[in-house]
Formats: sequence, C-alpha cells, structure tokens
Amino acid sequence: MTFALEPDYQRKSLLDSMTAMHRLVGHFCHGATQEQADYVHDPSQFTLREVVAHLADWDEIWLERSQRIVYETTPILGNINETTLARINNYTTIDMDSSLARFRHARRKLVDFLVPQTDKALRRTAFHATQGTMTLSTLIRLIMSHDTYHIAQLHNYNNAWFTKTAKAATMHPRLDPID
Repeated sequence: MTFALEPDYQRKSLLDSMTAMHRLVGHFCHGATQEQADYVHDPSQFTLREVVAHLADWDEIWLERSQRIVYETTPILGNINETTLARINNYTTIDMDSSLARFRHARRKLVDFLVPQTDKALRRTAFHATQGTMTLSTLIRLIMSHDTYHIAQLHNYNNAWFTKTAKAATMHPRLDPID
C-alpha cells in the first residue's frame, strides 16, 4: 500500500515532525546519569543509551535508502538485524551525548534530502526484503512510525525509571541531619 504525501501542508507537517524528533529524544535524555542510561526496564527493549545509538544508526540507514530510491531503478533494500547492528556498534558502551549529536546530524541530513523531493520522486519505488514494494512516500511514513515507537518506548522507560526511584526513596527514606 502506498500513501501520497499530499497536500503540501501534510508533507510539511511530517517533515517538521521529523525535524523535531532529535529535540524530543534529547528531552528524554537530558540530565540522565550513567545508571539511568543503562537501566534495563524491559529485557526485550533497548536501554536509554542503546535507543539513542539505534536512532543515530537508523537515520543514516534511512538516508541511504531514501537516496537509493530516488537515484536507482527499483533498488532492493535488505533487511537489517537490529540486534546484530547493536552488537557490532557497541550500543551498550557508546557515549550517549555522542550518539545524540550523531542523531541530530543524521536527522538534519535526512530531512535536508527529503524536503526538496518532488511528487514524482515520492512515488519512486524500491523492493524491501520483508515489506515488499514501497515508495519513498511509504518510507517516510515508516520513518515516522519508527520515531513514534521509540518515543513511546522512551516514555515508558522514563516512567519505569521514576517508579523505581520513587519506590527506592520510599523504602530508604533520606535522613535529614539532626539540628
């Protein structure tokens, strides 16, 4: 299924949302300690540190795929194993501030590439190994879906972290100095 990015205000809205993503991720990460960055709230999910590294990697992948769709005739886009990518790129040890900077830079490059694309370019197709035929327009919506998934994940992560620390504070109340 393909989706048109029309009228122009819808396209602008999507691209504005994509542009704001790095700020939203930065908000979730602001002031995080090493303990927070590495807290595992769900073993099946990335930690805060790993999410940011993952987003930085994927924006580079999204850009490469977008360029291939625009410049090649029906390119074949392979499936990427996220677990393998995380292991190869050492998500568990990568500096979170560096990942945030990399994500911000990669997102800017991606949006800068997508903004001037014509309706004709948005209808160009690629074949994805697991998703089948997709247009550039469909890929943009996939990027937005991916962003939304990780925003929800970061929200749930923050809730789990604050619940954990609130329980710990209740179990071990802070002792005020005696006058």
